[in-house]
Amino acid sequence: MPETLDIRPEPNEVGRFRVASQNQLQCAACKHDFKRNSSMKCPKCQGEGEPVDYIIDVRAFWGRGQCTCSQFRCRVQPFYEKKDFSVSACKHLVGIGSPGAFTLFGQMVAKATGEEPQGA
Repeated sequence: MPETLDIRPEPNEVGRFRVASQNQLQCAACKHDFKRNSSMKCPKCQGEGEPVDYIIDVRAFWGRGQCTCSQFRCRVQPFYEKKDFSVSACKHLVGIGSPGAFTLFGQMVAKATGEEPQGA
């Protein structure tokens, strides 16, 4: 069964969400980013690792969305900046095996307007 993404709306920021990374951690002491390991300790200083949060804006790039994860910045954003939307966005936006931010945003808009959610 796929893991569910931890997606939280940003307070007072319409269309912006915070998503906790499922495999990246950041050391609380030295701020070093590292992949999740069994000890959850920083390989550099042995400090405690905390999940990295990515910021998503579903309004960016003409409604295609933007994410601060490295997959989006390195693989998707160069295409989106040229208005080439042939590449699929990261899992934080579209969801892979679990709902992404667009699904959650659509459900929130539908609830606010009294409409039935589409897709998902």
